[in-house]
Amino acid sequence: MLFVSNSVCAQVDYLDELSEIDIQEAALAFINLTTSPGVEGINLEVNLPNRQSQVGRASLGFTADFNVDGWSNDGYWGGALVHGQLDEVIVFLDKNDQPLHLIVDRDILALHGSFGLSIPVSQQLRVRPFMSVSMAETTTHSKLQNILSELDTEILPSDGTRSTAFQSYGLTGSLQVDYNAWYQRRYRARLLGQYNVSYDDTDSEDYAYLDTWGWSQSLILKSELAAATRWHSQGRPWLWKIYMNYNDFLDQSTKAIGFTRYFEVGVGLDWEWNIVPFDWFGVRTVGLRAGYVFDKNLEGYNIGLTFQ
Repeated sequence: MLFVSNSVCAQVDYLDELSEIDIQEAALAFINLTTSPGVEGINLEVNLPNRQSQVGRASLGFTADFNVDGWSNDGYWGGALVHGQLDEVIVFLDKNDQPLHLIVDRDILALHGSFGLSIPVSQQLRVRPFMSVSMAETTTHSKLQNILSELDTEILPSDGTRSTAFQSYGLTGSLQVDYNAWYQRRYRARLLGQYNVSYDDTDSEDYAYLDTWGWSQSLILKSELAAATRWHSQGRPWLWKIYMNYNDFLDQSTKAIGFTRYFEVGVGLDWEWNIVPFDWFGVRTVGLRAGYVFDKNLEGYNIGLTFQ
């Protein structure tokens, strides 16, 4: 629980200043964090003077290039089932300058799929323009604590509690540049950049403020260095790797969910599988990785299985 000093109160908003736009931006930012193509699993904590949050995202999915006879370029496709969670406490002031604690719990379950082109510029470089669609169901439970005076806001009922559920539908256009190369026949380097432009539309039958729409942009940068180990399974090598990723939600307000960007550094172990199921798309590696997520006022981790 947050304890508010006089110095922190200067950074705290009044509850009656919480607007319809603030509610909508927070909902759309949470959807964007969960459903944007290229965003990976995270578990992080946000610590601000007037806000403490725990954010989680996990997914089960794939992306892959595939070959089609007669095409000069390859195709690209992917899909995922995604779950996201946000638990936070935000401090506001009532009309008597007394602190109020707004407790918000959000859960989202989403499906998204992608389809596009994979254009080989050279043996090491590919450019992938693709589109993605998503559908999501979000539930939100909000509760105000320490209510000592009558609420003067339309955002919450007089008892300070509200539970809502709403659906959202998204369409995203992405451009990905992917560079892979081996050096000295031992080290594999990968550099990837991806830019997304997303449109999300939400539909709520029980809360008009969440019946809205919005545009958003995000940038994802990934770098990785891998090298073969002495370990082999079924005649195929294991590779260790180190990586660093950067995610930036370019036009998102910090006020929406407490942050707009984060870095991730980590290590991993991959097995060179190199199979092509049904002679259509390839699986190059499967592996395990662990990463540390950080930026100003936030830190967390990312542990999971990987497929490439």
